[in-house]
Amino acid sequence: MLLKLLRKLINKMVMTLLTRPKKTVATKVIATDGSGDFNTNGTDDQVEIQAAIDSLPATGGCIYMKEGTYTITASIVLPSNIGLIGCGPSTILDGSGFAVLDNILESNTQDNILIDKLYFLGNVNFTIGIHFTTVTDSVISNCWFDTCYEGIEFITNSDRILVYSNHAVDCDDAYYLNGTSNSILINNTAITSVSEGFYIQGNNNIVSSNISYSNGDNGFECNGDYYHITNNLSYSNGDYGINLSGSNDSVICNNVSYSNGFHGIWLTGVNNSTISNNTCYDNDVGNTASYDGICILGDYNVIASNRCRENDRYEINILHSSCDKNLVEGNICIGADHVGTINDAGTDTQIFNNIET
Repeated sequence: MLLKLLRKLINKMVMTLLTRPKKTVATKVIATDGSGDFNTNGTDDQVEIQAAIDSLPATGGCIYMKEGTYTITASIVLPSNIGLIGCGPSTILDGSGFAVLDNILESNTQDNILIDKLYFLGNVNFTIGIHFTTVTDSVISNCWFDTCYEGIEFITNSDRILVYSNHAVDCDDAYYLNGTSNSILINNTAITSVSEGFYIQGNNNIVSSNISYSNGDNGFECNGDYYHITNNLSYSNGDYGINLSGSNDSVICNNVSYSNGFHGIWLTGVNNSTISNNTCYDNDVGNTASYDGICILGDYNVIASNRCRENDRYEINILHSSCDKNLVEGNICIGADHVGTINDAGTDTQIFNNIET
């Protein structure tokens, strides 16, 4: 009886193995050690990488890049329906020798691209790690950007892009996403950029659980409607911790912004939005008495349940008489060295149940 059952099970397994499609780890393998389908030699390695990409069928496929340093002297162009996958920080695309502004990877008017587990080594004056123009439905994940002019750059209507778990250090702009909508940036880091940590322009974007610190300008600069800016950490940046402008119906919640040069959170031209459960402290680190924990220029916003302390001018500031019908409720505003707690220069501002010391 047992033997019968075993035979049955073995027959079933054999039939399954015979009929199940075989899994393919990579369509093509690129290597520096001679073990790949395409092999590089340390000189103009983009030639072999591009040849591997171009060898894929029209339906696309996967390029797997083994560990090693690949010397890149000109752009690699990505088509639609491709996965370009490395081994993590040991797969290095070295574009540090660029003498004019150029991209290590670029794609124009394509879709369904995956870039994963690659290390981009650049030149802060000339190297862009990844450049997308009008790219949709794509993913950039688990990549490193070191000393690039821009780590990731999107230009003109890139849509539905997922950018997650990437790390950028010592770039000019870590993430420069201009004309990007319906996209998600989550679990990324931007450290010691010359200019922006995160610059995002477009609508309907989610910016969540990112860390941005010690950047020369803003930790996060966003422009557009329907943003969800949540659970981010922004500190020790030269200008604003979080800067949102020209926005309607956005949510700015559960962020921590501290020790920035200007406002912790600066909202200009922001209307019908919710600003809640944020923590802002010790902003305006130069002690100029010119910047606040949260500063708002806009109408019909809810500013509630925030914790602001030791910001140098005001903890919360409704900046101007043009600001109409904002609600300020349930905030904790405390400090020993500030101009004041809540400043209301607006019109018909409703202020209730705040703790102020």
